[in-house]
Amino acid sequence: MVFTPDALDLTPGDSIYAGVALRTSADSVAGDVSLLPAVEAAGIVTDDPTGLLFDTLDVAIVTDDAPFTCNAAAFAPGSPATLIGAGDLDSTGGSPSQALLAAGGSTQYYCFQILLPDPLPVTPGGADDFMGRTVAPAWEFSAISS
Repeated sequence: MVFTPDALDLTPGDSIYAGVALRTSADSVAGDVSLLPAVEAAGIVTDDPTGLLFDTLDVAIVTDDAPFTCNAAAFAPGSPATLIGAGDLDSTGGSPSQALLAAGGSTQYYCFQILLPDPLPVTPGGADDFMGRTVAPAWEFSAISS
């Protein structure tokens, strides 16, 4: 999953978007898939030693069983996508779970929005405390066969 090109240039109030689609394999059984909250991705170098940026970012997730464009419109009223999570990046997963048919019989599409809030939290150094920080969130989809 790759976020929009300006992911490293966020200013307060900016959002970035990335989409992903899931389906079962050709020889699988049906199941229900759930999205767990983000964690720092393993093996990716970041610069957020105290977790300040990771703890500040917000996330929202929408999903649908039909393809849709992953951008701000996916989160707007009237969008066919369903909001399954919104809140702090480090504690927000998706609920409820989504059903996937056996043998690749369906696809579930997800769109992730990451937002740098405005105003930023108060810190001793102000907005400068956030400058140059990078994070690499990773999400896990957990599936249970049905």
